Amino acid sequence: MANEMSDDECDKTRDPLWKWKLNLIKDIRESVGTVESGKNILNVAVIGNKGCGKSSFINTLLTSFRKDKWQLYAQVGMNNGNISSITRHLKSFSAKESYYKEEPDVLFPTFIDINGLEDEHVEFNKVFLRALFEGKIKEKEKITDLLEEHTTNPDDFKNKIFKRTEYLKINRIIVVTTSDPAAPIPTELFKCINEVATDLKGIPIFGVMTKKDQFEDNEEIPQRTLDFLASLGITKESFLWVENYCPDTDPNIEYRRTVYPKIDVPVLEFINQVTNPHLGQSKEWHGFLTIILLKFVKWICIPIQIIIWAYVLILFTFMLYHDYNKILSTANNTMNNRYEFTLPDIALIYHVYRFFRLPFVIAPIAVSLFLFILSYIVKKLVRNSITKLLLAITIVFMLPTLVYVYKDQITHWLS
Repeated sequence: MANEMSDDECDKTRDPLWKWKLNLIKDIRESVGTVESGKNILNVAVIGNKGCGKSSFINTLLTSFRKDKWQLYAQVGMNNGNISSITRHLKSFSAKESYYKEEPDVLFPTFIDINGLEDEHVEFNKVFLRALFEGKIKEKEKITDLLEEHTTNPDDFKNKIFKRTEYLKINRIIVVTTSDPAAPIPTELFKCINEVATDLKGIPIFGVMTKKDQFEDNEEIPQRTLDFLASLGITKESFLWVENYCPDTDPNIEYRRTVYPKIDVPVLEFINQVTNPHLGQSKEWHGFLTIILLKFVKWICIPIQIIIWAYVLILFTFMLYHDYNKILSTANNTMNNRYEFTLPDIALIYHVYRFFRLPFVIAPIAVSLFLFILSYIVKKLVRNSITKLLLAITIVFMLPTLVYVYKDQITHWLS
């Protein structure tokens, strides 16, 4: 990078890869769908051992969706002059709250930062990874505390952790390692990830190798890549050799006021593969019912609101035409007798006030207001992966209604 970046150089829209970047974001948007598609948000676990460049990769990954400048999401620290991840707990980054707030209805993935797993803790890794992939690990829960608890009483730890309620169930796994030939690949940890993911209906695994800018010409990289892929049981189609936003790539850290499409495009191409809707576990049973529910909210509630407000308007017009002269005369007489002056418009105000106090007017308006916010409530619940709860509530309301409607037939059938 140049010592000082000019305004023209900061204008990333001049980069020939800029349009490609925007098209890739569009492709990912189409893959993940919107709230109305009935899909769930993909939860992507990003796993790596200490110092592998995972936090830098997460910052690069989330920045690749941005159109303004690089952003720090996962903190990276210095340890004796060497950059190393300082993550000590599970931390999630959702699009709506973190990296892509422009379109809240689009189901961009939630990326979950996992660190603290070491190669030697094989038994703990198996239990922890299964709990993680099943969504039993909570936000900001310290992995070191879980390891200590497992070491103290393994059986009790297993019983407790698998009885937890589901939090963020993992749909995709990205495993990160470094290109540095001097750093050993945590083979046992990676094999454990592959084993547990395969047992859980084959959660798709992807591999990322960092520090491409430092070791691109190193002759040991081809064999290291093969060893990495073999430990995860994946092929090169599921692999990315990445160049991160970091001082090694840009010593002057000019990326703090711009983005580099040459870094973003390979990452977005990789994420486009990660979000492929044809990968992974089959669609859950409630997905189809969710779509029906959302369609009901969209296509039934709106016509009902139109009918309600048409009814209110017609009723108001009729009452206004029928009673206006009488009310106007009464209001004028009242004002003359009490205050010795006339305000003809007070009749209309009084008429509106009186009209909206009628029970058969208040009830439809209340229903309309409820239907107005119902769409927002349903989308919010679906986006937060509370689909099952939403459907359970729907069933609870539907069953008594059906029983009431068909009570005569049910009584006849039981008699």
